[in-house]
Amino acid sequence: MHNASINKFSVSEEAITTSGHSPVIRSYIVDNGNGNLNAGLAVSLDGAGEIVPYDETNEPNLKGLVAEYCDIERHDAAMVIVHGTVRKDKILEGGAAPSDALLNKLEDIGIWPV
Repeated sequence: MHNASINKFSVSEEAITTSGHSPVIRSYIVDNGNGNLNAGLAVSLDGAGEIVPYDETNEPNLKGLVAEYCDIERHDAAMVIVHGTVRKDKILEGGAAPSDALLNKLEDIGIWPV
């Protein structure tokens, strides 16, 4: 009997999704002028239709939350949760915890922080 292993790895990043309502995830082209995108970061579309970190200047174009870390040196697109339940403690607005206003806007577009 053999107990062979081809490869082992571990992921240090905790999932931002929950088991309550499976997420709907889409890929969006990244505006690489804004740096890497962390999992849980709220994102919007800019005028060119590319994903950028959410802020009040692009508020009407809120699209969702980055599903997993996106290294812009390696990827042209980011996976974005556009619907479903997510862990509230993993949501980022910029580099900080989300405002109540953002949490309400996420619910308005069908993303429920729990």
